[in-house]
Amino acid sequence: MVIGVRKQHWFLLSLSLTGVLLLLVYSTKPLTTRTPLPEEAEVGFLRRRIANDESSGGPSGPGLEPQVDTLIHHTAPPHPTPPPPHPTPPPHTPVHLSKKEREDLAKQGVLLLEDDHDGPAEHLQADKQDKTNERQQQHHQTQSYQNKNKHLESQQQNNYPVPRVKQEQTNEKHLQKQEGSQHDQWLHQIELQHKDFLKQQHRLQEHHLKQAQILQEKLQQEQETGRPEDTTDTHHTGLDPQSHNTSGTGLAKMSQANLNAPLTKIDPNKNTVPPMPHISYANLKKQGENVLRHFIRREFMNVKRDTNFIPGELVEPSQVRRVIIVSTWRSGSSYLGDLVKAYPGTFFSFEPLHHLLKNLHLQEGPLVEEVVRLLRSILTCDFSQLDVYINYMRNNTFLIDRNTRLWKSCAFNRALCFDKDYLSRACRYMPLNMLKTVRMGLLPVVELLQDPSLDLRVVHLVRDPRGCLHSRMQLSWCQSQACSDPETVCNDLLTDLKLSDRVKQNFPDRYLMVRYEDMGLKPEQKAQEIIKFLGLSYNKYIHVFVREHTTPSRRTKKKGDAYSTFRDSKATTFAWRGALNYTVVEAIQEVCKEPLQKLQLRIFQTEEEYQNTTISVLLNS
Repeated sequence: MVIGVRKQHWFLLSLSLTGVLLLLVYSTKPLTTRTPLPEEAEVGFLRRRIANDESSGGPSGPGLEPQVDTLIHHTAPPHPTPPPPHPTPPPHTPVHLSKKEREDLAKQGVLLLEDDHDGPAEHLQADKQDKTNERQQQHHQTQSYQNKNKHLESQQQNNYPVPRVKQEQTNEKHLQKQEGSQHDQWLHQIELQHKDFLKQQHRLQEHHLKQAQILQEKLQQEQETGRPEDTTDTHHTGLDPQSHNTSGTGLAKMSQANLNAPLTKIDPNKNTVPPMPHISYANLKKQGENVLRHFIRREFMNVKRDTNFIPGELVEPSQVRRVIIVSTWRSGSSYLGDLVKAYPGTFFSFEPLHHLLKNLHLQEGPLVEEVVRLLRSILTCDFSQLDVYINYMRNNTFLIDRNTRLWKSCAFNRALCFDKDYLSRACRYMPLNMLKTVRMGLLPVVELLQDPSLDLRVVHLVRDPRGCLHSRMQLSWCQSQACSDPETVCNDLLTDLKLSDRVKQNFPDRYLMVRYEDMGLKPEQKAQEIIKFLGLSYNKYIHVFVREHTTPSRRTKKKGDAYSTFRDSKATTFAWRGALNYTVVEAIQEVCKEPLQKLQLRIFQTEEEYQNTTISVLLNS
């Protein structure tokens, strides 16, 4: 009985607790709520914003209260319903204001707090649909782009040609990347304008050079005829005829009149270019000399001076080193000339016998006297009687632009480099006077060696005739007998080799014979030997030249220029061995046995021996 009563008590207690919980739940949340109309919610939303502004101390909008009253007047029902026993705040319904209303509220200082979504359910659904469509389009675009790339890669792997449309698209993308920003495009336009300006300057420089040549020809005609000729180009070219011709009185008067003439006034309203200020020819000479002296001083700043002179000042004739490089075509003479030219303050005369001998190789004859006179004048810096030589260089500038220091000093006016007075003056600033020729044998040089005032040093460069003839086969102009005939070439070489023994005995300190093959295999060692023989110091300029011109690099690997001095010396020294057939080599060896023996070069007896690259060409290696 007691147990039964206890069970009833527990059951009643549980029912009472359940009722209390249900009462609490339904007392906090009403069972029925009324959703306000959109108009009522909009009015309530505006009133709440106004109340919030007033409570926060913000400016109250005087234009909002009439709008709220108007909305109440139009939206209030005729029979208002009583409020629910437990009022709850209506759900927030977004209010859509026009752009003008938003601007008015913003001017009045009302802060609009909007929902995450700007429109009603219809607009929200449309926005969601637009976003999903955009995502689908982006997804399709990425898939199509990936498919195109895979297709292009497969075509490239299969060596199929890329379609023209796709190639154009890739080209357009590449161009867009290259164009870059507007700043890059502006820089590109500036670069193009600068290139056009340089082209115009180059054309103007050529025009001045032509005018100077015309004036020089007129001066020469005036010297020959002895009567002045009228000209109008004197003021334009800036040349002073008195420095060229003392008999040209008419031109001298005209130039003096131009110097004394007043400057013409320019009308600013007219689109005319003001004339360049007139510079006398004497001032041009001074400017050129100053530039040359500056170059020489700068080169000797950190370099040892091997003779007693002051850089940038006139050098005493007894302190000048005079050098002649004697060789023949395609024997490495251009490289050797540039190597010696790397020494600071070098006056380099490149092929001074070009206008006399062309494709001939002088050993003896009536031209020897004229050749010796020409070389002595150049070595003593006396160009006063070398009109033919200077005029020839004017029409063949490759003969003078190799004289880099002189050529740079004529940058103001190229006519300076063809003025015999300026050439004589500029040459006297150089401590090293060197010339190189391939059109003369050793016999004419003996007379120059016998002149003690010159203190001349001769470097005789020789090469294997098989390599010389192989290199000459690639030149279209080398068709003369002295250049292309193996027997003639070997006879000239033999004559020089026989004479070299006597010259070496008589002038042991001023004659040096160098074998091209040794200079190619040991460029640094032979360069030091040559520079030491010339009584000069092996400085940094020569070291850099040897390293850049003989070691394998991007510049030495370039092909197509037969006159370039950039070579992989070890690869090109015996390149003829893999290019010439044994039949051709055997024919050359038949007429060149004695020169090859004197040079200690191997004569191949069989084709197997010739093709065996392990057998050296040099017998004394």
